[in-house]
Amino acid sequence: MKTDFLFNTEAVNLVAILRDVRAEDVLDVASVLVENGMSHVEIPLNNAQAHTALEQLQKHFSTQLHCGAGTVVSKEQISRLAAIGIPYFLSPHLDETLLATSREHKLLAIPGVMTPSEIYRAYNLGLKIVKVFPAAQLGPGYFKALQPVLPDLQLMAVGGVSKDNIGEYYKMGLRNFGVGSELYYPGIALDLLAARAKALMHSLSHCR
Repeated sequence: MKTDFLFNTEAVNLVAILRDVRAEDVLDVASVLVENGMSHVEIPLNNAQAHTALEQLQKHFSTQLHCGAGTVVSKEQISRLAAIGIPYFLSPHLDETLLATSREHKLLAIPGVMTPSEIYRAYNLGLKIVKVFPAAQLGPGYFKALQPVLPDLQLMAVGGVSKDNIGEYYKMGLRNFGVGSELYYPGIALDLLAARAKALMHSLSHCR
């Protein structure tokens, strides 16, 4: 798949989850994230302004940010994302119908999984990366146990990842992370967002 480069196996991929971001704020938010070294954003679709915000990001930041959608649960949503050039999406669950539609439109699908059975099923379906949620409840040790069993499948830790614990997940072999309210919340002051993004990147830099 041509979208494989979106989550480089040789790099750390940190996704900023912009839940409930307002369309009028998204460009300023994206500018702060880029200035502080972040390369991926996700806008969940359970937000009335999500598509407008994604269109703006894709128009103004497509060369600086990998812009994706989250909470994708239908074929129609995937078709609409493809129409505006969004290259990847995350789902809360593993759904073969959505995977088939993503392949039709050449989008990278990152389904949500939790149990070893779900993760192995995703691997058998040919997926290269999955979202493991909720990471904080499962703990870093859970990922350490999974990595040797499925070394060719990238795992993304989502749910409770922060500057204080991201290093623990990194030490367990993870290189893909989704960070939500520990980084962004609607209406956050841009200087606070910058400080949070900088702190996350600082924590990661001390892991390597």
